[in-house]
Amino acid sequence: MVGAVLADLIVRGSTNRSIKGLGADRLQSYRRWMHEHLFKYLNIPAENIFNPDGLTPPDKLDEYCRQYEAAIVRAGGIDMLDGVSNDFRDLDAFARECTEGAAMGFDGKSVIHPAQIEPANRAFAPSPEALGTARAIRDAFARPENTGKGVIAMDGRMVERLHLAEAEKLLAKAAIIGA
Repeated sequence: MVGAVLADLIVRGSTNRSIKGLGADRLQSYRRWMHEHLFKYLNIPAENIFNPDGLTPPDKLDEYCRQYEAAIVRAGGIDMLDGVSNDFRDLDAFARECTEGAAMGFDGKSVIHPAQIEPANRAFAPSPEALGTARAIRDAFARPENTGKGVIAMDGRMVERLHLAEAEKLLAKAAIIGA
């Protein structure tokens, strides 16, 4: 949750006027403010810090920030929900946002109305192929001959315990949403 809040502070704060076209050295620039007030206090190597450069066209900022949020949380292994769609009556727009969010790597979508649940579940549900692969990985590691192994061979490829953890997470998600 802390990572998601930090991502929200970093990304949502970046959509304001202060990053549009200002050089990194300008006193009012978002990049300078973040370095002086946040990043210098965190134990993060400078090469791992990315701030918007002010070159993103204003009409693309929301999409850019959503992609940036997704990248932040993927790097930290945090589940990330795409933000709320306030017009709960426009389910077509909501479904488009869900599809876009899933393509960007979000794990789900915040909902504010019961009518939004089905389109969100449909967009973020694992595919039948992904579920089949996840079950195969889980079952392969459950075999007695693979007990305690960190790596196994499956269908001509190496599968590690990290793949098992991902498979179990995917299967749990599918169970929760009834996929």
